[in-house]
Amino acid sequence: MSKTTRLALAGLAAIAVAYGFARYGYGLFVPAFREEFGLSTATVGLISSAGYAAYLSAMVLTGFLAGRTGPRLPVVTGTVCAGTGMLLIATAQSALPLVVGVVLAGSSPGFCWAPFSDAVAMLVEGERQGRVLSVVSTGTTFGLAVAGPVVLLTATGSFSDGLGWRYAWAAFAVAALLVALWNARLLPGEPYRKASVETGNGEGVSRTGIGWFLCRRSAPLLGQAFTYGLIAAFYYTYAVDLVRRSGLAEAWGPVLWSLVGVAGVTGVLSGDAVSRFGLKNCLTACLGVLAVSIGALSLTEDSGLLVIVCALVFGASYMPISALLVVWSGNVFHERPATGFSAVLFSLALGSIVGPAILGAVAGIFDLRVAFWCAAALTAVSIALSPSSDIRGTAPKVPADSTEPAA
Repeated sequence: MSKTTRLALAGLAAIAVAYGFARYGYGLFVPAFREEFGLSTATVGLISSAGYAAYLSAMVLTGFLAGRTGPRLPVVTGTVCAGTGMLLIATAQSALPLVVGVVLAGSSPGFCWAPFSDAVAMLVEGERQGRVLSVVSTGTTFGLAVAGPVVLLTATGSFSDGLGWRYAWAAFAVAALLVALWNARLLPGEPYRKASVETGNGEGVSRTGIGWFLCRRSAPLLGQAFTYGLIAAFYYTYAVDLVRRSGLAEAWGPVLWSLVGVAGVTGVLSGDAVSRFGLKNCLTACLGVLAVSIGALSLTEDSGLLVIVCALVFGASYMPISALLVVWSGNVFHERPATGFSAVLFSLALGSIVGPAILGAVAGIFDLRVAFWCAAALTAVSIALSPSSDIRGTAPKVPADSTEPAA
C-alpha cells in the first residue's frame, strides 16, 4: 500500500472517530443518558453546548499547534481525547464523568481535521492532493454509517439489557485509540513551511495577521462555511424530531442517520469532480440539491419512502461540500493550509451554534416545518457565496511577484 493511500485511510479513520463517533454520537444516545443519569432536557442541551465550547477552543489551539509542531501532535491529541472521553462516557456512574467525557470527546474534531491540510501538502503530489483531501473529509460519512446500526443494535439486539450503550461507547473508544497510534506512526512531526512569496535566499515570507485571514478572496469562503455549519447543525438537531412528529417509529431516527452516512460516500469523488468541472460548478450543484432535500423532508407525512429518499439525497449532497471547502481553503490559504483551514472551521462552528438557536426559535414561533423551509431557502441563497475564479485543484500557481494569497 502506498504512503498516499495510507495517509488517506488514516485521515479518514481519524475524522470518522472524531466526528461520526465522538461528536455526533452524543445526540444518538441522549435517550439512554437521560434515563441512566436522570438528565433534564435543559441539562442535555447544556452538556452539548459544553462539547461545542471545547470544539471551538481546540480549533483555536490547533491553528497555533499545527504551524509550530506539525500535524502529528494535534491529530494524535484529538484522537486520544476522543478515545479517553468516550471511555469515560462508557464507564460513567454519575453525571460528572459523563460531562467530562462529552467535553473531551467533543474537542477531538477541533484537533483532528485541519492538520491534514498540512499533512497532505507535505506528503502528496500536487495533482493528487484534492483526491486525498476528499477521502479524508469523507470520514464523517463512514462514522455516521457505523454509528446508526450500533444504536439499533444496542436498542433492540442481544445487548439491549440496559448496558448496551456502554458497550458501544467502549468499542468507539478502542477504535479511537487505535487510530491515534496509526496516525502517530504516519504523520509528519515537523511543521509545513511553504509560503506564497519566495525571497532570493529561498526563505518564505509568512503573513498571518487579521488581513491574511479576512480578505476579499476569503470572505465568500468564510461566509459559506458559516452557512454550512448553521444548516448542518439545525438539520442534525431537528431532523429526527421532524420525522418522529410525522408519525414514524423511533427506529427511523438511526435509520435516517445511517442513510445520510451511506449516501455521503459521494464525498470521495469531490476532488476528481473539482478537477473536471471546477469548484464553483460543483458547489452550486451540491447546494441546490441540498436545499431540495431539506425542504422535501418537511413534507413527510408518515411516509418512510420519502424519508429514505430525503436522507439519501441529503447525504449525497451535504458530505461533498465539506471536501469542497477543504479544496477551496487550500487555494485561499495555501501559504499555511492548516492555520487557514482552522479559520474556516471556526466560522463553521460559529454557524453551528447560531443555527439551532435561530431556526429553533422560528420553529417555536411558527412550526418546525416552517423552520425547515427557511433552512432550505437559506441553503439556496448561499449559492451566491462562491469562488470568484475557476478552481480546479488544491495547489494554486503563485506568481513570483505575488503579494496576496492566490485563490
